[in-house]
Amino acid sequence: MNAVLKENATPSATPAPLTPFAELDRDLQLLADNRERWVKTSVAERIAILAEIKEALMPVAQAWAETASRKKGIAEGSPLEGEEWLSGPYCVLNYCN
Repeated sequence: MNAVLKENATPSATPAPLTPFAELDRDLQLLADNRERWVKTSVAERIAILAEIKEALMPVAQAWAETASRKKGIAEGSPLEGEEWLSGPYCVLNYCN
């Protein structure tokens, strides 16, 4: 989660253990709750946030593409692995630019 959102997130009283889907739902709700903050965010701040996302993506990009390929049954070394790179890490990097 982005450092800007983390520092302004309102912690719940006693968080219950989360399932992967519950954690995702919580993070999506946090994003939705902060959409007005994004609208009010300056261009310079947006550029800094998007740069932070790109930096965080680079160390996990290969694992992301490989995991997506394995989960879809794509054989290691298959040209189809390229689709996972294009629809995953490259896509996010492109949107950040």
